[in-house]
Amino acid sequence: MNSTDLVIIGAGAAGMSAAIFASRQGLKTVVVSTDLGGQTNLAHVMENYPGIQEESGVRLMLIMATQVKKNGAEIVLQSVQNIARSGENWQVTTNHDVFSSKAVILAFGKTPSGLEIDNEKDFIGRGLCYSSQEEEGWWLDQNVAVVGSGNSAAEAIINHATKAKKIYWVVRGNQLKCNAINRRLIDLLPNNLNLLFNHRIMAINGKETIEGITVIAGDNKKTKLRVSGILSATGYRWQSEWLPENLIRDQSDRIVVDNDQRTNLPGLFAAGDVTDTNYQQTIIAAGDGAKAGLTAARYLGCRLANLDWGKDK
Repeated sequence: MNSTDLVIIGAGAAGMSAAIFASRQGLKTVVVSTDLGGQTNLAHVMENYPGIQEESGVRLMLIMATQVKKNGAEIVLQSVQNIARSGENWQVTTNHDVFSSKAVILAFGKTPSGLEIDNEKDFIGRGLCYSSQEEEGWWLDQNVAVVGSGNSAAEAIINHATKAKKIYWVVRGNQLKCNAINRRLIDLLPNNLNLLFNHRIMAINGKETIEGITVIAGDNKKTKLRVSGILSATGYRWQSEWLPENLIRDQSDRIVVDNDQRTNLPGLFAAGDVTDTNYQQTIIAAGDGAKAGLTAARYLGCRLANLDWGKDK
C-alpha cells in the first residue's frame, strides 16, 4: 500500500491545478488518472484561456503536467476502481495499486470510453493510453494501433506518423468522422498507415506489456496484428459507479460541493466537470481545482498565506 497526504483522481485542468496548489503547500500529492489532459485535449485551438494565444488543448495540458511534476507531485496513469473510508484515511484502489491518504480530491470529469474488452485495464499505463501525449516514446520505430474515427485519432496519427514503423488505424464504421482539414493531411502521410474500416479490437495479446492485438472485421474474420502500443481515442463518458454511496449528488449524478469544493464527506473534495458547476470550461475547472487544492491543504493543517507569490529562492 502506498501512503501519501493527498490523492487527486483525474489529470485534467481541475486535477492538475489542484496538484500544483496542494504540492506547493508541502503536501505529498499523487495524481491518479487513466489519461493526461482529459477533455481539454479535444480542443484544437484554445482561444478563451487567459494568457494563452491560440495554443492547442494538448499543449496546454502538457504545460500543466510539467508544472505538476516541477512542484513535486507524482502523476500515475492507472484506473481507479474503488474509493472507501478506512479508519481515518481514504483508500483508493486502482487496477495496479492501493493508495492510502488523509484526503482525496475527485477531479476525474468524464472518463475515456475505452475499448470495452475484458483485459483492457491490465494494460493501462503499460502500452495502452487514451491521449497521444501520454506515451510518445512508444511511437518511435514501433507498430502501434490507433482506435477511433474522429479528430483526436486523426491528429495523433498526423503528429506521429513519421515516428512510427507502422500504424493500424482501427475504425468501427465505414468512414472517418474527422474534419476535412485532417482528412487532407491524412492523405499526405507516408505509406506506413493501414486503415482498417469496419474493424474493432476484440483482445489485447501479451502479459506484462502489449505484444499484439486481435481485431475482428464486420464479416467476423479475425486477424492478429503485432503492436506494442494502443491509443484509444473513442471519446469520453460519465463513470461514477465506484464512488461512495453516501456521497451526495444531484439529479444528474454530479457531485454536490460548497463554495470551497467540499463534499458532504470529511476529507473528500471535488472540482471540475464532475461537480454541480454551472459551467463546463477549462478555465473554470482550473480555478475550482486550485480552490480544492488549497481547501484540502487547510483541512490537513497547512497554514495558508493569503497570497502565493512563489517559493522562496
